[in-house]
Amino acid sequence: MAAFLYRLGRLAFRRRWFVAVLWVVVLGAVGFGAATAPDAPDQNNSMPGIESHKAFDLME
Repeated sequence: MAAFLYRLGRLAFRRRWFVAVLWVVVLGAVGFGAATAPDAPDQNNSMPGIESHKAFDLME
C-alpha cells in the first residue's frame, strides 16, 4: 500500500497542474450539481392507520 501511495503522490507532483485543474473541475461539477438539484420533498406524507398517526390525530 505504501508503494502505491508513493507512486500516486509522485505522479500527482509531476503532473501538478493537471491535478489542480482536475480538482477545480470536480469541485465545479459538484457545485453545479448542488445548485441545480431539485428541492427536498415536502413532509406532508402520511400513512393512516399506524400507531404514530393515531397518536398524532389524538394530540390534535
